[in-house]
Amino acid sequence: MKPLLFVTKSADLSESMGRRIFNTARILKKNRYRIVGLFERRGAEAERFSEVFDELHFINPADPTAAVKELRARGLAVAFVHESEEPRLLEALIAEKFRLITFIHNHDWHCPTHHKRYPLIGRNCSTPFSPAACSVCALLSPGAKNRPIPRQRELMQLIKRSRQFIVMSEFMAEELRRNGFKQQRIVKLYPPVVGTTPHGPAPDRGDIPEILFVGRLAAAKGPDLLIEAARLIDRPFRLRIVGSGPLEADLRKKVKDYGLTDKVIFEGAVENSYLFIERADIIAVPSRWPEPFAMVGIEAFAHGRPVVGFATGGIGEWLLHNFNGLLAGPDDAVDLAACLTTLLDDPEKRAQFGRNGLSFVETHCTEERFVAQFNRIYDDVHVTDKTIPADRS
Repeated sequence: MKPLLFVTKSADLSESMGRRIFNTARILKKNRYRIVGLFERRGAEAERFSEVFDELHFINPADPTAAVKELRARGLAVAFVHESEEPRLLEALIAEKFRLITFIHNHDWHCPTHHKRYPLIGRNCSTPFSPAACSVCALLSPGAKNRPIPRQRELMQLIKRSRQFIVMSEFMAEELRRNGFKQQRIVKLYPPVVGTTPHGPAPDRGDIPEILFVGRLAAAKGPDLLIEAARLIDRPFRLRIVGSGPLEADLRKKVKDYGLTDKVIFEGAVENSYLFIERADIIAVPSRWPEPFAMVGIEAFAHGRPVVGFATGGIGEWLLHNFNGLLAGPDDAVDLAACLTTLLDDPEKRAQFGRNGLSFVETHCTEERFVAQFNRIYDDVHVTDKTIPADRS
C-alpha cells in the first residue's frame, strides 16, 4: 500500500470540489493507496468521507502543526494538496519535510477573487498575480470571499515549494508559468470520468430535443447568457437547468419575462447529474470565466452527448469545434444560439459528435490512465530526497 495524505479545506460532499476529491480518493484507494485525509474544517456529510478515506483528521486552526507532526511520525511522507486557506498548515507540512504534490483545480492559488475576471469591464484576466494590481481588482470586485492580498501572496509562495503541480489543461499550465511556477514541476493529467457509464441515445420525448445546463447559477458560469440564447431560438426545444446559486431568482424572472416558462425547467441542485445528462440531447457550457477544464463537458462525452460552449479557458482543449461539439465566441449569446440551433436541426450530427466525444473520454479520461500517470508522479516524488528551495516572487 502506498500511503498518501490528502490535504484540503473541507470534507464537504455538497460542493463539486468535495465530490471531485472524494472520487479521486476512491479511485486511488482501489489501486492500492492508503488514503488519509487532513481537513481544515468539517463540512456537509463529512462522515461519508470515511467510506473511501482510511483515516480522517481535522486540524486545530490555532495550531495545525500538531496534526502534521503526528501524521509524519506515523510514516506519511507525501501530501496531495488540493485547497488551503491556512498558511500555517502549509508551513507545517514543509517544515516536517512532507513532499507536496498539488492538484491545481482552479485559479485560487494565484487570484484573490478566485475567478480571474476584471471587475466593471467584465473581461477575463490574463495578468499574473501582483499585490498592487490585485488589490485594486479585489477592492472593486464584490464578494466576501475575496482573499486578503498578504494571505494570497503567502499561500502562493508556500505552494510553489511543491515537488509537482498537476493541471488539467495546457491553459492552466500556462497560467502557472505566467505566475512564476517552475515549468519542470508542471504535469498535465486529464481527470478521470467516474460514477457513470455511457448509454445510448436520449430517451424518446417525441420531437422535442433537450438542452441541458449543469452548474452553479452564478455569473461566471453564464446561465443568463444561455437563457438569452434560448430566447433567440425559434425551434421546438426544452432547456433543463440543473443547479442552484445567487442568480436563480433573476434567471426565473428572465424566463418569465421572455415567455419561456413552457420551455425552461429548473431542477435545483442534485448530487448526481448523470441521470439528466443521459436524457439530454445537447449539453451547454456557456461559461464566462476562464474555465480551468469544465468537467461537465467530459461527463457529457462519457454519455455520448455533444457539447456547445464558449471558447474560453481550457474548454477549447477538449471541445473540438465541428468534431465533438461546437464552440461559440466568448460571451456571444447570438453565436451560442446559432450553434445550438445547428445541433437542434441535425440529429445525425449530434450523434456523430457524441460518438467522437466518447472516443475522447475512452482515450484520455479513463481511471486506468489517471492511476498509471499518478503512480509515476507519486513514485518520482516519493523517492526524491532533494530539498526544494523557496521560490522567489
